[in-house]
Amino acid sequence: MFGDPILASMWQERPAGFLESRVLSGPGVNFVELAGETYVFLHRELSGYSDRPLIIGTYLPSVDLLSEVFRLKWAIVLCLLISVLSSLTAAYIGRQISRPVRRLSEGAMKVHDLDLASVDRIPGSFFSELNDAARSFNTMLDGLRWFERYVPKSLVTRLIRLHQRQGITSQFREVAIMFTDIVGFTAMSESMTATEAAEILNKHFTMVAGIVEAEGGIIDKYIGDAVMAVYGTPETYPDPADRACRAALAIERGVHAFNAERAADGLPTIRLRISIHLGRVVVGNIGSPGRINYTVVGDAVNVARRMEENCTHLGRKDENVNILLSGRLRDDLKQPFNTPALGRHKLRGRQGEVEIYALLEDDATLADAEDAPISARN
Repeated sequence: MFGDPILASMWQERPAGFLESRVLSGPGVNFVELAGETYVFLHRELSGYSDRPLIIGTYLPSVDLLSEVFRLKWAIVLCLLISVLSSLTAAYIGRQISRPVRRLSEGAMKVHDLDLASVDRIPGSFFSELNDAARSFNTMLDGLRWFERYVPKSLVTRLIRLHQRQGITSQFREVAIMFTDIVGFTAMSESMTATEAAEILNKHFTMVAGIVEAEGGIIDKYIGDAVMAVYGTPETYPDPADRACRAALAIERGVHAFNAERAADGLPTIRLRISIHLGRVVVGNIGSPGRINYTVVGDAVNVARRMEENCTHLGRKDENVNILLSGRLRDDLKQPFNTPALGRHKLRGRQGEVEIYALLEDDATLADAEDAPISARN
């Protein structure tokens, strides 16, 4: 065949080796060994061009073909390794990105719920954008935690729930207003350190705030050692007077427990005056743009405050807690309370008189209230 000894030995096929059979075996492939050299023939039979089928093909040393196959094989293996390494790297980078993003998301949800105590600071990140976001979040968190110290969280939560869509509009509303005041605390604090005085007030205010909020009220403000609480806003209740009375009696029990602890340690005890009045007030955001309060204003606030001043004269002198109710509030009570009458009294700075009642625990006797002096401060 054209004087080509390799081509002439095309049909002197030998069995393919193990590697050859795995890589090059198939129809139209022959392996020929000549002079110690292995050749691979690649051929195909064509029909329809003459009276006999034609065979076309080529041959080359198998070592050349196998070397290219091996090169392709290792290229494929290298590509697979690069793909695996790229996938692992992408997964690692994705995790490094998603972890702080997830922490930011979880922290933002807790901030949304005003659950600042359980929000963790976000650690820094290798990625500058995430690191900036973490630093900004931590700065915001620090600011909100300071802000939370001065803004009642329970009130903000309720305002968000009730008014997040339409905002807060001022309106008239009938509410129960409570004032509490520690008797003679200024004189008592003169014999204490600043830390001791602050500790007493903080424990007392914590107890009062917990009871007020448990009955659906809000702490409107702290005035020195006094507390102003309101029942009936921002939510509207059918029984604000009852809620205020239940809270006042619970505060009385809390003061007795507090005094028992202090007496056991040989420390001075406290006396508390509480007054509650029901009346129509303006409820809304009051103040300047730089400092605004959600509060109540109106004559009913003044009545409740002036009543608290009369606790010293109308209350039982042997009791650590005295609670006074206005006749307007007592008339609105839905459930029975022990409320002996103390008569009509003039309040400082006001025209006319106000019917005043005491509020006693159920086991207190009416005689205790009747023995109390009935006088008013002009």
